[in-house]
Parts: sequence; structure tokens; C-alpha cells
Amino acid sequence: LARQRAIAAQAEKLGALGELLAGVSHELNNPLSVLVGQAALLLETAPTPEVRRRAERIAEAADRCARIVRSFLTLARQEPAAVAAVDLEALIDEAVTITRPRLDAARAELVRVRAGHPVIVAADAAQLRQIFVNLLLNAAQALAARADHRCVVVSSDAGPGGVVVRV
Repeated sequence: LARQRAIAAQAEKLGALGELLAGVSHELNNPLSVLVGQAALLLETAPTPEVRRRAERIAEAADRCARIVRSFLTLARQEPAAVAAVDLEALIDEAVTITRPRLDAARAELVRVRAGHPVIVAADAAQLRQIFVNLLLNAAQALAARADHRCVVVSSDAGPGGVVVRV
């Protein structure tokens, strides 16, 4: 009975968290849309190469934020998986880009070992990206407390035995 109550309480907390996450994501979407639009406009009208480089950095950061917000909304909605052919290498690279600031803050070196060939899997891209982001954030958090060499190795490969990703 106590276990069932704990499970019910946890489910209630997760439901409330999902609602909060959806609300925050919707609130972030409006100013983020303005930022994406203004960055695109600045890219088109940049008077100098330096302004163009700055606009590109703003656009890249805004796009990354938009992907994160979309991931939050997908997670909050708990939609069924949208399985499609997905480039695993590209998803891992996106997760690395998203988590790079946290890895840098933990002073962790990142070693990325690529398969050297396309690795296409049938999966939900948003869910798989979120898994990789979570793994990398967990690694950054674990390494932040270490005093010795901090290194995160992310490798991927596919062969006759299947697909393997190691963090």
C-alpha cells in the first residue's frame, strides 16, 4: 500500500512538472520566435563580415534554444514516438552542441569518436537526442566533482551485431 502511494505521488509530481514545463516552453516560444526572426533579418542586412559572424552566432544559439524548447514540449506532451530514419551521428553531434557549455563549465575534455560512416537507425529523433543530452549532462555533473583529469568519450558505431553508442 505504501509503495502504491509513493508511485501515485511520483506520478502526480511528474504530471505537475510536465504541465509546468509545457507552460514555460510556450512562454519562451514567443520571444524566441522574435529572436530567430531578428537574427535572420540581421544576417540578410549585415553591413560587415564581423556583424554577419555575430548574427550567425545569435542565429545558431536561437535555433539551439528553439530545439530545446521543442524537446521540452515533446517531453511534456508525452506524445507517442515518431519513428523515422534518423542519422545517429548527427543526433549525437547536436547533443554535444547543446551540452558543450556544461562540459566546458566542468572543465571536461570531450573526445568524439565517430563511426566513419553513416549510422541510420529507426527512432524518434527528439527522444533519442534527449537521451544523449541526459547522458552528457550526467557525465558533466559527475566529472565536475573530480580533481583529476576530466574526459568524456562519446563513441558510436554500427556493424553486424547492431548499433553501439558509448558515453
